[in-house]
Amino acid sequence: MVVDIWQDLASELDAWAEAGRVAQFWWRDDDADQDVAALQKLLDLQHKSGVPLAVAAIGGLASKNMAERINHAIAGGQEIYLLSHGYRHENLARQGEKKNEFPNHRMVYDMLADIALGFEALKVLFGVRVLPVFVPPWNRFAPGMVPRLQNAQMRGYSSFGLVSDLSEFAVTQVNCDVDIVDWRGNRGYVGDIQVRQQLLNALTGRRKSGAVQPVGILSHHKNHDAACWEFLEELFRRISNHPAAHWQNPQQAFNLSS
Repeated sequence: MVVDIWQDLASELDAWAEAGRVAQFWWRDDDADQDVAALQKLLDLQHKSGVPLAVAAIGGLASKNMAERINHAIAGGQEIYLLSHGYRHENLARQGEKKNEFPNHRMVYDMLADIALGFEALKVLFGVRVLPVFVPPWNRFAPGMVPRLQNAQMRGYSSFGLVSDLSEFAVTQVNCDVDIVDWRGNRGYVGDIQVRQQLLNALTGRRKSGAVQPVGILSHHKNHDAACWEFLEELFRRISNHPAAHWQNPQQAFNLSS
C-alpha cells in the first residue's frame, strides 16, 4: 500500500484553514540520560528546524556531560526545555506485568519521593529550563497517582494517547499522539502507514470536536534510524511552512508561562 503522508497532511491542514482554525503541535523526546551521539543529532535537528523541544530526561541517571551539551545549546539560543522522566527509568513492575517504574503495588510515599528526587536532580543540572511536568517511563503510571503529582511539585503530566480532565487537581495533562518508533519490531521508524494513521486521527479528531490541545509528536533519539531522522526533518518543515499549523513550546502547552 502506497501512502502519501505529506499530501494527506497538507489536505488535513487545508481543512483547518478552511475552518478558520490553526492546528497546534508540540514535540517531546524521551529517555535522555547520557551524552550520546544521537543527542547531538537531536540538538542539531532542533536548531535547524527551530521547533521547540521538550526533552524528557531521567533525573537519577542524567549525566553532567549530557547537561553540558544541552545547556550549551540553550545558551546559544535554542528553544529547549526539560521535563522529568521518572527517577531511574527502572522496571519495578511485578512479573507478568508491563514495564512500569511506578506500578500500583508501590507505596505512594515512595513514588512521590522518587518523582521529587528526579525533578530536583534535573533542576540542579538545568536550572530554570526544567519545567514541573512529569513524564512516566513507558508512559505508564499507577492509577490514582496523577492527582497526587502536585505533592511532588508537578503542575503538568504527559503520557500517550487520550487525555483526562485533571483541572480539579491543578495538574495539566498534555499527551503525545504520534510515536514514530516501531517498538514491537526493529525499533527503527515505524513506517508511513502507522504514522499517517496516528497523525491524521489526532488532527481530524481535534478539528471535528473543536478541541484545542496540541498534537504531540513523540521521538526517542537513542532509538532512531536514518528513516526516523528523515521523517522528523520533513514533518517539521511541512508543519512549520503551513499557515494553519503552529508549534507550541512546552510552557505554552502546559500553561506554565506564569
